[in-house]
Amino acid sequence: MTALDINGDEGVSRPDLNELLVSQAAELAREHLDNGYTCSQAVLLAVRGIVPRLSSADEAMFAGFGGGFGRTGRVCGAVVAATVAVSAAMMDSDAPFEREELNLTLQRLYRDIEAEYGSLDCRQIVGLDFRDPEQSSRYRSEKHEQVCRPLVGRTVALVGQALKEADF
Repeated sequence: MTALDINGDEGVSRPDLNELLVSQAAELAREHLDNGYTCSQAVLLAVRGIVPRLSSADEAMFAGFGGGFGRTGRVCGAVVAATVAVSAAMMDSDAPFEREELNLTLQRLYRDIEAEYGSLDCRQIVGLDFRDPEQSSRYRSEKHEQVCRPLVGRTVALVGQALKEADF
């Protein structure tokens, strides 16, 4: 599959998904999280260098996924952004209904995340209910560095791994 440029035109070369590129993207995700972006925004911004089709994606569109769909604790925002990244990389605009390979790749990605973090849901991964002000106030001191920072980096690495295994 030929990578697409931001206008959907063929011709933009795909980056070589080597370990250094993926490692740099993972570190970039951690830096974005440290700078105040949500987990979904941090992953999106980091995977732009891996998935050319996302180069113009506006991170503001991903703000509401942080904390698991608007801080409800549902699906982790990093997982949402990973899903978008893999979908954007693997899907062909000329064949939008050919999703079997995509779905299998996503299922492996979700299995790997669940194996490492016990769940795909933010509340289970982080161990806080962001809707509770007292619990939410503990995020920065108790969970940011210990849980979410490693999680966004690892999620980006797993996206790179999934795309490499899918022969992207």
